[in-house]
Amino acid sequence: MRVVNDWVALSGRAKSQIRQVAGLGPIENNFLANSAIINGDVAATAHFLGQTEPLPWQDLARALMEGGENNMAIQRRLEAPATPKNTRPIAVSEAVLGWSAGLRGRGLSELLNTNLPSGVMPAAGTMALLDMALVRGSKAEVALLSYLALQGLDPKTADIASVARVISALWHVGLEKEAREMALYVLMARNVELAPPPRTPPARAGNTRPAPRPAPAAPRP
Repeated sequence: MRVVNDWVALSGRAKSQIRQVAGLGPIENNFLANSAIINGDVAATAHFLGQTEPLPWQDLARALMEGGENNMAIQRRLEAPATPKNTRPIAVSEAVLGWSAGLRGRGLSELLNTNLPSGVMPAAGTMALLDMALVRGSKAEVALLSYLALQGLDPKTADIASVARVISALWHVGLEKEAREMALYVLMARNVELAPPPRTPPARAGNTRPAPRPAPAAPRP
């Protein structure tokens, strides 16, 4: 977690200068695009994704950041070529996240007719209370129960249908910004692999010194 926090903090401090970077390769542009996405910098995201071929989830993230409803982001996400890291369940899961956060367009029939992969479920009681708060249109209750529903869950393993249900509840009570931010967070957590912190290299054999011998015990009187 510390590595993630350090990365977010560093890219956040460089937010005002990040768009001045140019002449980079695809890997660097991809990394800086992810930094811009996690910091909510729409202009920098568009800049760096424009320098390389966006990954399918990055294209969806950009659409979420730009806002609006009627665009082709859902359709593009569903039509992205299948790869080992972009299977049909993954594509549909991410499209559902986008739809729950307010993106609209073609592709609804496929979302309705595809079984989503299951994951770790939030507490059933909390989700029931969330549904009731949504019916009442209580913005404060929905915000609180959304937080409680997902508290402690790993976005990578949480049940995607339940996460989408929470995001949709936020969106329907007028918390569109919070809904998009949550969808973006889940997209990032499921797609960005951060390197673990560097390990301290072991000491070289030539530099090791033998441990000092213990002092001889004093003779007994």
